[in-house]
Amino acid sequence: MEIKRIDKSDLKWVSELLGQSFAEDPMFNFVLGNQINNKRKMEWIQGRSFIYACSHGECYATEDNSGVLFMLPPAEVKVTFMKMAKAGMLALPLKLGMKTFFNFSELMDHVDKEHFASANFDHYYIMVMGVLPVKQGKGIGKKLLNHALEIIDRQNLTCYLETQNIDNVAIYKKFGFEIISNKKLPKGDLQNWGMVRKQVKGQLKVAND
Repeated sequence: MEIKRIDKSDLKWVSELLGQSFAEDPMFNFVLGNQINNKRKMEWIQGRSFIYACSHGECYATEDNSGVLFMLPPAEVKVTFMKMAKAGMLALPLKLGMKTFFNFSELMDHVDKEHFASANFDHYYIMVMGVLPVKQGKGIGKKLLNHALEIIDRQNLTCYLETQNIDNVAIYKKFGFEIISNKKLPKGDLQNWGMVRKQVKGQLKVAND
């Protein structure tokens, strides 16, 4: 299966794919609450993420459009207010309500602090990876992640990602990722695992939490 580069012209189907992929994800359950079942709202927030990634990073998909992966290069890993505003996130309170806005802000503040407290070195950031539910378990996520890691390895760089789904932790460990941060959000029961994959040739040391 080939991997292709995608861009903002793919917004509609990518938003739909991610809306399905994350329909039961703990992170979006925290952010959206009972709105997680609202297809239109879920796709809207996923679409902003895609626009952001297209503007500041690299976005890939399988040739059959069954899976996608977004990653940010070292110079762009810092998610800023201005960048998010340009991606359309300022409309979030109007589109999804103030409660969702506060939940999203709390999540972003937590993961951002954990990210840079733990990974204060040059690295790629795998921002999003999603696979259609009907295609999960068929090696599509593996294909996408291997493609991303090949790009990163050629540059002899480190890679960081986070997940709020405990089922993903063991999967990422198989690709060489190690837990570097493991903390709950200040409010609620949402757990955040920050994970890093060492440089192929470097001597970078990371500590498990």
